[in-house]
Amino acid sequence: MGNDKHIIEEFGEILGNKDAFWELENCISDYDILRLTAEFLFFSKERLSSDLDNREIYKEYTKLEIIYDLLKDIIENYV
Repeated sequence: MGNDKHIIEEFGEILGNKDAFWELENCISDYDILRLTAEFLFFSKERLSSDLDNREIYKEYTKLEIIYDLLKDIIENYV
């Protein structure tokens, strides 16, 4: 569990199962974790996209867009 303990505890509560991420970590491949992460970033970008007239939100959206694109490249080149 290591450094992921805070993620597992925080989002397990949100998902209604304190062990949700622990179970996920033990049954999903590294490749699928990357894909899942990309989907979460995509959803985050979509939520911010309605507020792009706000200069600060636009800057954060742009950062997410860059990270998302880089992650998609990693997924595409995953061996």
